[in-house]
Amino acid sequence: TSEIYRAKLLNDNEAQQLFSCYAFNSLSPPQEYVELAQDIIKYSGGLPLALVILGSHLQGRSVEEWSYEFKKLRAIPHCDIQKILWTSFDGLDDNTQSVFLDIACF
Repeated sequence: TSEIYRAKLLNDNEAQQLFSCYAFNSLSPPQEYVELAQDIIKYSGGLPLALVILGSHLQGRSVEEWSYEFKKLRAIPHCDIQKILWTSFDGLDDNTQSVFLDIACF
């Protein structure tokens, strides 16, 4: 039998709180970061792993640095996210990897 597990994404409020905890040590961003934070949260697609890594990566940086980093992220995903996803993929058995690649290519 085949089973499908659908991962639960965070809603907008949950995503903002998680991201803000890692980026600002607060539940919400400072006013000057609100727009960029919302763009980055939207970019993450509500994925908790991406929110944690991106928030940690941007913590302590200026608004200008955030803007620059976000432009880079849109072109090339953050390497820590890629490493974790690769490690997760490597942990799959050969058959599951094959199915995953078929679906990804489809």
